[in-house]
Order: sequence, then C-alpha cells, then structure tokens
Amino acid sequence: MKFAVVCAALVLSFGSGVFALSFTEIVEVGWGPGVDNTRPAIVDLDDDGLLDLLIGNEDGTLAHYEQTSVGSYDFTQISTAFCSIDVGTAAAPCLADLDGDGLLDLVVGHSGGRVKHFEQEEDAPYSFGPVPGDCGDLFIGTVVATPVIADLDADGLLDLIVGGYTGTLAHYEQAEIGSTAFALVSDDFNAISVSQRSVPQIADLDGDGLLDLVVGERRSAPLHYEQESAHSEVFTLVAGTFDMPELMSAIAPCFADLDGDGFVDMISGTEAGALIHHEQSPDGGLLPGVDSLLAANPLEVASMAAPCLTDLNGDGLLDLLIGGNDGRIALCTQDEPGSIAFNRVSDSLADVFRSYRAVPCVADLDSDGLLDILVGRGDGKLSHYEQTEAAGQTLTYLHDVDGIRVEQGGVTPCLTDIDADGLFDLLIGTHAGTVLHYEQSEADAETFGLVTESFQGIDTGYQARPQFTDLDADGLLDLIVVDGNGAFTHYEQIAAESETFVPVDGTFDAIPQVAFASPWLGDINGDGLIDILIGTQSGGIRCFLQSEQADTRRSD
Repeated sequence: MKFAVVCAALVLSFGSGVFALSFTEIVEVGWGPGVDNTRPAIVDLDDDGLLDLLIGNEDGTLAHYEQTSVGSYDFTQISTAFCSIDVGTAAAPCLADLDGDGLLDLVVGHSGGRVKHFEQEEDAPYSFGPVPGDCGDLFIGTVVATPVIADLDADGLLDLIVGGYTGTLAHYEQAEIGSTAFALVSDDFNAISVSQRSVPQIADLDGDGLLDLVVGERRSAPLHYEQESAHSEVFTLVAGTFDMPELMSAIAPCFADLDGDGFVDMISGTEAGALIHHEQSPDGGLLPGVDSLLAANPLEVASMAAPCLTDLNGDGLLDLLIGGNDGRIALCTQDEPGSIAFNRVSDSLADVFRSYRAVPCVADLDSDGLLDILVGRGDGKLSHYEQTEAAGQTLTYLHDVDGIRVEQGGVTPCLTDIDADGLFDLLIGTHAGTVLHYEQSEADAETFGLVTESFQGIDTGYQARPQFTDLDADGLLDLIVVDGNGAFTHYEQIAAESETFVPVDGTFDAIPQVAFASPWLGDINGDGLIDILIGTQSGGIRCFLQSEQADTRRSD
C-alpha cells in the first residue's frame, strides 16, 4: 500500500486531557487531489531514458508521472505533490538549465501573475528547492502566468515568454548568460493575442531550423506561429495547423517525441484534466488523437467532488457516491470488504443532472427499505431521490424538498438524529457560512420544519460543510464543519441526546487545508476507526485513514 510521506498527528483536547489521533494519507488506487486545467511539461529528470511528465494543476500543485518503459505512451504516477510544491492556484511548469550548471531549473507560473523558481538538487534529480528572487521577481501584470523558455535569437541569453489571462504574451530576456534574473523586453510579444488564458510552447516541429510557437487558449484550438527566419524574434501566423475539433479543448500544449520515432508528439492539457495525445504524421500534420494520455481515474469527477459512502445494495461492499460541479453523481463500488480500492460503476446515477453542483447525503427517511438521497444543489435547493428498488443501484427523482431554498448559493446537507427522538435532523451548510437546522415533521415524513437558521451560532464566514460522526466511539456525536478555505472545526455533544455542542480545539490542525473541501467521515476499511475523505475543487478525493484509536474520555 502506498502512503503519503507525512502522517498527520491530531491532538484532541477534552477538559484537561489531551489525546492524539493519527491519520495517514493514501495516495494510490485513485485517491488524491485530482487534476483540472492541466498544464503539462515533459523532460527526462534523471537521465534514465524514461521521460518524466510534470502536470501543473489548478490547485497550485504538480503531479509527477514517469514513462513505464523507453518509447512507451504509458506513464506511471510517482507523486501527486511533486516536491511538495504549491504555488497557490493555476500551476504552470516549464524546465530549462538557466545557469548552465547541469542542474535543471523549474519555473512555475501561477495565478498571482508571477513565477516561482526551483532548482534541481545535485545527486537528487527528483528533488527541487526554491531559489530566492524567483527569476527577478517578475510580475506579469495579469493573472495566471504561463511561462516557456528558449533562446530565440541564439545569443546565449535565454528568452522567457509568459502567457496570461488577458491572452497576450510578455517577453523577458536573461540579464546575462547564466543569470537567473530576467528583464522585460516587451509586454506585447509580436502583438499576439488570443481570447483568454494564453499558454505558449516553443519547439521546432518540422525540423527546418525555425522555431515554432504554439499558443493554447481557453476558447478555441491552439494557434501556430513560426519564426520568420533563423534566430529571429519575429513570428508569423501559420493557418490551419491545429484545426481539429478535438483540439478545441486543448488549452495547454507541449511537445516531445515520446516513442523515439522522430515524429513529435503533442500532449495537450484540458480544463477537464485530461491530456489529449496526438502524434505527428509524416506530412507534418497531426494524426487523430486519443482521449487522454493518462488512464481515467475512477474516483475523480470534473470538479468540486463531494463524496458520500453508503451500501446501496446491502452486499457488504461500500458504494461511493461522488457529486460534482456538473450536477451529476458518479457511483463507485468497493472491490471487496475492507478494501480501499473502488471501481467506477456509473458516471451519473439516474437523472441527477438538475443543477450545477451536487452534494449527496443518504438515509432511509420513511423506513420503507429504500434509501433516500438528498442532494444539495448550487442553486440553493435540495432535491430528493429514492432508490428505484430495494438493494438497487439506480435512483428515481421524487421532488425538491418543500420549504428549503437558500438564496446565497449552494447547500451541503447532513442527516442524523441528534436527540434520539426518532425524527431525522437535517443540517444544511450554506455558502454564507452558517448552518441551518431542520427537523423531520413527523416519523417517516419526507418534509422538514425549520428549527433555527443558526445552529449553535456557527458562522465560518464563507461556506459551511457539516458532517456528523462519533469520532471517538464515546456515544456522543461529533460535528465537523469545514469552511471554504478547508479549515476543520470540531464540536462535540455535551451529553447523549443533547442538542448542545461545544467546540473542541485543535483536533484537525494537522490535516492540510484544501480550498472548497467537501468532507465525509466514516470507516472505509472496516477497522472500526473513523477515516476522512475530502473532495477537492479539482474533482479528486483525498483519503486519510485513521491509524490508531484515541482515548477521548473527558477529564473534568
């Protein structure tokens, strides 16, 4: 089993007692932060003949893959967080040896309109450390900086071309040979402008000695420009090179000869997180492409993943429901009892596509043996679905839940019976950061009445996503609320069946904060310990398994 390098040690404080929980992040069989708005870069980091693929992700991290064999189109994931690099948002990597010391420099653009500079460590080709100054502390003047490096005029000074959100390109040149600082030459390189988010790449595609500049953009196929003459800084448009329907989503192209056949391969990142692969044809064009260079991840949706585990068909295997920003709910099923591996069964349960954003929770509201799924929506409504048949894996839409509509954006539902009165309590986290409390109108009813618009006075300030569990098996409910920045807040019931909860400080301080996180807590691997799933903005799910049980008895 593959684990994250760092275990999260969590400290629980109850009265005067302090107790610890330990969680380990799983980074195999599809668990991970997910990828979207992918920006690839390809190079052989360790000179072993196998190409390394670095993928810049919208969450600011880099994923690392390596070719499975020389000349192969197959890549194996090495890390979901290369060198623990996190530039904030919209990571866009490129690599070159800036100072001629034989060590690669990694320059990563990001949404702040700047670039971050890292250098390979000697004798550790997969380790890169930060370099002060960040290439002269460049500020591109636009968000989402996307760099590429080449020596355009063969003067020994490297040129840095940087795209950005506005669609133009900025041109910088090395201050001197071997320098890691760059100076602005032009903020409107060759007057090139695309509609939005220009992503430049430079290569000699046809081996004619003239550099080709390919500019990806958000709303149409990449544009192709070629050097007017050898060593010129003037580029002219070449019409029609990438006029293929499947390249309309190719926002971030890069080039390499993957199979060593002398023809250049084009690998294009997309907003959905795929890497489209095309190989050059003998006439210099492109052969029909494949959907993605990387195998599809069964645990990933397009964006804004919202996980929920249950057993739909009573077969002893957990079913993982994953809501996404497209309003659909994907279904994955556990390989075997206690396994952390899940397989995709369906991309969309029934007709769940009714709004953007889907956040599911599950219970049998009316005791009819059919599970009910309440789905929080991006438009502030709550949809009610029910299993089509007992032990079935299909759902039927019943109706929107009466009387529930939050005006300020999406909602996150959570069901439990707080006071053990036989009536379900429905907590709804809001975009504004408050938590609403509803209670079932009567036993087995499908309607709910408002109890309070401010459960326990909780207000995260921005987005609230509540979840109930009994974290320490003491018979007292634990309420975990995650805010829009991914910070966990922990509350515990003061007594069994009480509707009063008190905050518990520090419990989840070691869990990494993931913006727009959507949590689920429960026992995944059947060891009796509460584990944590965190759905991410990029559509992936991070999995943290508890590795030991805490003693959380009160010390009053």
